[in-house]
Amino acid sequence: MKWETLPPLRKDINVFPATLGGRQVFVISDPLGLLPEPYVLPGEHAPLLRLFDGKHSIRDLQLEMMHAQGNRLVMREEAERFVVEMEERFLLDTEKYRRALERAVEEYSLLPSRP
Repeated sequence: MKWETLPPLRKDINVFPATLGGRQVFVISDPLGLLPEPYVLPGEHAPLLRLFDGKHSIRDLQLEMMHAQGNRLVMREEAERFVVEMEERFLLDTEKYRRALERAVEEYSLLPSRP
């Protein structure tokens, strides 16, 4: 894993509570459009988002995941998969996100007419 310290959550995404199929969820949308569809985060995972501040560790995430799941043992790999999933969706302020943003800005600037 490339992180011992969790990267910060992007500050420009929208996170709002919703109910889906009778379950509490959080919907994450990206006004920049790097995340093409809103991401639905199960309500029990919402407390995990506060750990993505550039200060908490992967171990902190692992422990919080265990707590959120009724103290079920959570292996480090499971916590790492969650971080990778967040990064793949461009929800974290990482180099991958910054490169994607740079490409999007470049593509937008090359449009003959802009919306």
